Amino acid sequence: MTDGRALFRWNILLWVSLGVFALAVGIQMIGPEPRPKLNREQRLRQESQFVAETADWKRKESQAERTIEELSWTGGADAAEKGALALVTQISKSKGATLQAFRPQKRLEQGELTRLPFLVTLEGPYTKVLAVLRELETPSSKLAVNLVQIASADGASDVVTATLALFAFASKAPAQDAKAAPKQPSSNEREAGKDVNKNEGGASKQS
Repeated sequence: MTDGRALFRWNILLWVSLGVFALAVGIQMIGPEPRPKLNREQRLRQESQFVAETADWKRKESQAERTIEELSWTGGADAAEKGALALVTQISKSKGATLQAFRPQKRLEQGELTRLPFLVTLEGPYTKVLAVLRELETPSSKLAVNLVQIASADGASDVVTATLALFAFASKAPAQDAKAAPKQPSSNEREAGKDVNKNEGGASKQS
């Protein structure tokens, strides 16, 4: 009888031990792998890398802002359209081509900038029209060439007609200050006005 009870107890202990062992194995397999503790040198290395990446992003952001400022027109969209027309006219004359048309298209607001598309028609010898195109493609023009179509104007000569799709970016014009309120007369001016009115009233009665 005593041996049977002892055997029964040993069986219970065995099954409990097996259950605890299986549970430990399951937790080890399913649970997250513990992260190794970083020593001081590793922490400093990660912090240094984070600072370097942040500085690099700030540098790129600053460079992008400078690029936008260099390539966009200031003073608002109206001023940019006038400036673009004057520039295309000046370049065409200097290169020996004729500006036949300059047509502003629908504006597009893009954040703090306004995109200004233009359709431009040029006519002249092929080499001179090409010289205008090359000049417009330089960053200093602040114009981008989106499309070029060139057709022969006269089969007997090298004169061509070119249609250009250009666009520019303009920064929004600063808000104009509200009109100054009319200046209120001072107390001395008000008194002087009363005297003038009295004198005029007396003169009208005498007449």
